[in-house]
Amino acid sequence: MKYLMRAGQMKEIDRYSIEEIGIPSLVLMEKAAGEVAKLLSEATDKEEAILAVCGTGNNGGDAVAAARILYERGRNAAICLIGREERATEEMKRQLLIARNCGVPVRGKEALDEYTIIIDGLFGIGLSREIEGEYRGVIEKINAGNHRVIAVDVPSGIHGDTGRVMGAAIRAEKTVTFGYGKPGLYLYPGCEYAGELYVKDIGFSRKSLEQVKPDCFFYDKEDLRLLPQRRAYSNKGSYGKLLIIGGAEGMAGACILAAKAALRSGAGLVKILAAKENREIVQASLPEAMFAPWEMAEKELSWADAVVLGPGLSQSEKSRELFLMLWEKEDIPLVLDADGLNLLAKLGGMDYSKRSNVILTPHLKEMERLSRISTEEIRETLIETVKYYGRRSSVLVLKDARSVVSDGERVYLNVSGNHALAKGGSGDVLSGIIGGLLAQGARLFEAASLGVYVHGLAAEHFVEGSSGYSLLAGELTEELRWILP
Repeated sequence: MKYLMRAGQMKEIDRYSIEEIGIPSLVLMEKAAGEVAKLLSEATDKEEAILAVCGTGNNGGDAVAAARILYERGRNAAICLIGREERATEEMKRQLLIARNCGVPVRGKEALDEYTIIIDGLFGIGLSREIEGEYRGVIEKINAGNHRVIAVDVPSGIHGDTGRVMGAAIRAEKTVTFGYGKPGLYLYPGCEYAGELYVKDIGFSRKSLEQVKPDCFFYDKEDLRLLPQRRAYSNKGSYGKLLIIGGAEGMAGACILAAKAALRSGAGLVKILAAKENREIVQASLPEAMFAPWEMAEKELSWADAVVLGPGLSQSEKSRELFLMLWEKEDIPLVLDADGLNLLAKLGGMDYSKRSNVILTPHLKEMERLSRISTEEIRETLIETVKYYGRRSSVLVLKDARSVVSDGERVYLNVSGNHALAKGGSGDVLSGIIGGLLAQGARLFEAASLGVYVHGLAAEHFVEGSSGYSLLAGELTEELRWILP
């Protein structure tokens, strides 16, 4: 897994490395500048003119040092300082002194039109206020120009923790960030402003990681080893029994998709509990799954190792009875999706009595109904909101273009997937994958986070050979054959 660091955590890592370990601040700055200079040397032509546009903080110092390194290598590089030099940090003042001693030109804002490459060193990850005045004007001028922009650590104007645009923000072609990724570089809209992202090691001590106790991370393909293991000596009973409750009359499609995804995810036995009128279509569409009518709910709950409640369930009085019956069964791991979430919202949402062993999987609008918080406010504080409500449920999966999962302690930020998932039925497939992993014995947080990751990987694999426009949710389940080990 790859850790992500919020601004306060990075500040502590920086402080610990400098004050406790003894690595001089200028050494870290030189290494950061070296990485920026290396990328520019590889990604740009020698004839192109480079201007480091710098604020007065240490982020500006990184950019000044990068321009000086490039200048010393024979590149046409210069510095443009925005803001009052007397207010600069000591490190920034030192870098300006070194650059001037080396003969690096220091230009005014009028030079912006003369350079094709911009190093963005205006603001770093510590930005907490809206950008106005001179700085905003410079950002807008850069964005309006015909420049290629390389951002230092984060594109100026992007909130490093949330990805929010703080009034105005640089649109970069590439961003070089140091030590660890930052959530705002992966969340929307920040990831769109960051462009191609490079995470570079500049020598932070491994001991500094112990000081911040990182809680936010994402998976890469090596982490598929965390999935429930298959054993040579096993049978269908070895991989769990999943009950999917949904499928009101005429609404069988969603629970069929969820059941198929659960089977493709490795669940040994899957049973659909639906309105009796759906028996024929369920058994014809997915003969690998078993079927039972809603009237058998009490008996079937004693059969199941895990339950998914919601796909195609409706919000009828009978559905409400099923919900309340299951809500009392705290010994059964539960995935709550779709109409299951709508029923929960009607009963009081996140203020309803806490149930253990439950994974909630709302999209933003469903989360608004559950929490009584607007979608705009949720977006602005996405990670902290999910962490807070993850603590009040067992595990919360907030579905969006960048889904976030939390149990109140850990935060998983998903970076897999693409726009092909923006189709009806995708959420049903996800709930089936998570339920299938739960049935196989995965713990709640791991089932949720790995399920979201695998779901995204399946969409990525599909578009490698097909159009992202054309993905159907049923096809998404087929892609699991190529994703799971």
